[in-house]
Amino acid sequence: AVLIDKKDGTVKDANPENLEGTVNTLIETMQGGSQSPSAAAGAAFFVIPAGKKIGDIWVDSSGDKEMSAVKNYELLSVQNGIATIKLKAVTKAMIEKEAQGAQFTITMNGTSESTFTTDTHTGLVQKNTTTANMDGTLEMMGQSMPLTMSINSSAVFN
Repeated sequence: AVLIDKKDGTVKDANPENLEGTVNTLIETMQGGSQSPSAAAGAAFFVIPAGKKIGDIWVDSSGDKEMSAVKNYELLSVQNGIATIKLKAVTKAMIEKEAQGAQFTITMNGTSESTFTTDTHTGLVQKNTTTANMDGTLEMMGQSMPLTMSINSSAVFN
């Protein structure tokens, strides 16, 4: 869950709400860090692209040499200024890092599906329910360990 202070915008708790965030958190945790507040705050805001109508689908993709994500959005409904959106995402990663002098490689493939509501005037997300699944491997010092993750989360922003 993410808790953002209404007065100053500070993030008080920053847990991942989607598979991409989970992957980033896993990597940062292995390096001794944590998810950035700006990434967590990004989960609390969503602006629907101009001109989208109920039933419209649009795609957003991002990535670099280590990780890629393809997100398919569908506008399900709009009632009283509150939009309901379905998001289906596919994330793939092959990340090589070093921690405490040891080289490791993480290979992951995952899917997630979210349904969330957002205020069409402010862009503030009100609720987000996500189911995500990931599988992959962690290879380090000649050893290979399977990684499997399944997440069911629900966040309410107020």
